[in-house]
This record gives sequence, structure tokens and C-alpha cells, in this order.
Amino acid sequence: MFQRLAPHIKTGRVGEKIAVRFLRRKGYRILDRNVRVGCHGEIDIIAFDPHDHVIAFVEVKTRSSESCAFVPEANITWEKRKRMRRSATRWVAMQDYDGAWRCDVVCIAGDAVTEHFVEVDVSS
Repeated sequence: MFQRLAPHIKTGRVGEKIAVRFLRRKGYRILDRNVRVGCHGEIDIIAFDPHDHVIAFVEVKTRSSESCAFVPEANITWEKRKRMRRSATRWVAMQDYDGAWRCDVVCIAGDAVTEHFVEVDVSS
């Protein structure tokens, strides 16, 4: 039998598809999606940014409607940023990658990208 997905899972998947299209239009090359790192870490999108020549570990925050009381970026807490960097650091070590990388956040409301936060401090 088919299992129905919870609404928040469906919303997240739709948001990730929108974010992938957005990043591709900006010239990014999508390397992987929904990557499990360690016991609790997951990276939504791993992409190569050809403009800055870095790998971007992208967190996607999605709200199903633009009229929601909370905007997607409200969920980008200090703790979430810490978990993002930990997952990225683990991926870099697992892949023995020695190039530059950063953590980005793409925010989706409804069916549109509302923000793309590009991390300023790039690691290498």
C-alpha cells in the first residue's frame, strides 16, 4: 500500500524542487540532494557555485503560503546554523574535499523564492 506523506513533508519537497530550479537558473550545478551526514545531520542541497567557485551546502526553508504568520527565515536560528555547519564539515571530511565551501539558505513562500542568504565567511 502507498503511504500518504504528511503535509509538512510534501511542502518541504515542493520547496526543495523550487530551490533547485532557482539555483540552476543562477548557474549552480546541483551535486546532490537530501544527503544524510552522521546520525542526525541532513543537507538539503549540495551545489557548486561557479561564480564564487565554492560548494554551497543549502538549507531550504519553506512555507506553503506567502500569507503565513511566520516567514521561512524565522526558522534560521543560531542552533540551526550550527547544525548546518557541523553537517557541512562532516561531509567535507568524509569526501576528503579541500576546496572552499559555505552554507546558504533558500527561503520559499508559496511557490516562489523569497530570500537567498549566501554565507559571507567562506571556509576552505
